[in-house]
Amino acid sequence: MAAVLAVACFPLHAAAGTTGGITGRVVDSQTRAPIAGVTVTASAPSQTGTSTTDASGTFRFLTLVPDTYTLSFSRKDYDPLTQPGFTVIADHVQTFNASLNRTIRTIARVVAQS
Repeated sequence: MAAVLAVACFPLHAAAGTTGGITGRVVDSQTRAPIAGVTVTASAPSQTGTSTTDASGTFRFLTLVPDTYTLSFSRKDYDPLTQPGFTVIADHVQTFNASLNRTIRTIARVVAQS
């Protein structure tokens, strides 16, 4: 009985989370293959974080302060992508998958003369 009374007198404090997250995958828009080495930036008035995609194209932000973030994706040979409006809520992880287009580059110029 004393043990039950001791537990009742000392309430347990549940620690609520103070951060949330965004995770996802980045693929090539044509081939659907994962793209490694993409720099992903999550920016908000309260915080900015940077991640780099792994071999499977996966990125993770797991300790973001609740706020509204803009995700930016960049990698050489691909057009940059910016996606605003991700609201991070404490104790929740959202998923966002992105597809990047290859950058069209001029590799030669042809001049004809008659």
